[in-house]
Amino acid sequence: QCPSHPIASTTSSSLSMSNAADLHTGYEWLARDKIDAYCDEMSATEPLKHEIVWMDIETGQTGESVDTRSNKCGGADDSESMYVEMVDPILQLPLYPVPAVHLPTPGQIHTLNNVEPRNIRMANDLIDPDNGSGFDGRFCVTLRASDTGRIAQTATLMRLVNVTRQESFDGSLLAIRVECVAEGLVEVQQIINPNCWSKEQRIKKSDEYLVANVRPMGEDNMRKGDDDRLVVQAIAEKAAYDFDFVRRVYSSKDGISTNELPEWAIDAVRSNLPSLSARDFVDSFWQCAEHWQQLSNTIRMVIRSELNSDVNEITIDEACKLGGPLKLPVHRSELPIDVQKRLNGMEEAAAQNFIELGNDPIVSFQIILSMKNGLDRLNYLALLISRERQRLEAKNRLQQVFEVGADDATRPMMSSNITSSFD
Repeated sequence: QCPSHPIASTTSSSLSMSNAADLHTGYEWLARDKIDAYCDEMSATEPLKHEIVWMDIETGQTGESVDTRSNKCGGADDSESMYVEMVDPILQLPLYPVPAVHLPTPGQIHTLNNVEPRNIRMANDLIDPDNGSGFDGRFCVTLRASDTGRIAQTATLMRLVNVTRQESFDGSLLAIRVECVAEGLVEVQQIINPNCWSKEQRIKKSDEYLVANVRPMGEDNMRKGDDDRLVVQAIAEKAAYDFDFVRRVYSSKDGISTNELPEWAIDAVRSNLPSLSARDFVDSFWQCAEHWQQLSNTIRMVIRSELNSDVNEITIDEACKLGGPLKLPVHRSELPIDVQKRLNGMEEAAAQNFIELGNDPIVSFQIILSMKNGLDRLNYLALLISRERQRLEAKNRLQQVFEVGADDATRPMMSSNITSSFD
């Protein structure tokens, strides 16, 4: 097996992941492990000022950040804080917790499918600002951790631009699909109505959605000094070089890429993953981060598709062994206990392998959102890209060793056969 970059020293409890089959990575414990690994790797450089602050929805209280070693990486209490200046007054907007991270990429269309009553009502209120809600089409999307249920304090400000309604045969509304664009980042200051998120309200399927006081965050355009420009340029050039290597590997239908992605995914990478320059990483950082997140999501989709195929095949085979007519869909709870454990083990192993792969499309990007200056964001994204390049290079070297070994093993055998035939 090709060496990877282990970034999570998980415990047995961590491996019992609630969304293992989905290869979900939106966990606080994973964010903590990633930050700890990053602090270790960057210990010889200038201290970093960053944190992910998590907020309990029902109490509105903020807990400790995932940065558990602020003496190494800096923190909110540092006297020389590099936090981006808050430039606008507090806004009161709907808050939409999701199990994903949406980057504030200019011009990028984000799609959200709303089926829960609270989300449908929120979409309706945003569509019609004259209905008394007082909202102007803007709302906030933030990551909700699957292991703790808490939300990240740094959220993405969205504006609704298009709506598609899905109705039943009798005209009742089933779902609303909204398209929106990002307008920047905000910091959640206070949740106005936390009681609407209580267990009782969720059981009742209440249509009341969260509303929060948020403060927009100003843009950080890297650092301005001459020394900082040199640092930024060096990091950006390295990021562009590594990105081009990774892009060429995943765009090729020869070599190791065929073991990483199926043909349809390679075609998708060729079509959607552009070449990026060092200037792109400086002047259009969020677009570059968006491209890397798209690649991470593609890799996740491929692994998840292969996992689901294997799980479904075993599920159908085992269901057929039970005798009688096959009833679809087959529910896992109807299968023998040992088969259920086998399938659960497959999913948890696949989820852990995906985490160790290092191509997480969720918490890695929440870490980037939560960093308070452009240089740290660039540095962290560059590190993610560099790790993937190193992984692919190591895998390529390993494959070459096996190929050379196979050739060496074949040559004496061929020579021996020729000699014996002449004999």
